Amino acid sequence: MDLFLEAFGWAGAIALAVAFYLNSRDIYPATSKESLYINIFGSAGLLANGLYHNALPSVALNVVWFMVGVTALYKLLIVKRKESSSQK
Repeated sequence: MDLFLEAFGWAGAIALAVAFYLNSRDIYPATSKESLYINIFGSAGLLANGLYHNALPSVALNVVWFMVGVTALYKLLIVKRKESSSQK
């Protein structure tokens, strides 16, 4: 389990760096579905790793980051669903 949580933490850190890079280069805007998925995965990885290491400031930040991402993705998917159903 140690190796998995370390790898998940590093993957999360890399994912957040990639999301920031893609956003700053206007490849994926921050509100795009792709960017939100990457941010959710990244914050989940750092959250799990922070819990394992009892790094509570990191845990708190990544709980917020994760919830913001999930909420934004939910709103994005609901809006798209409403738009597609109103066009039928």
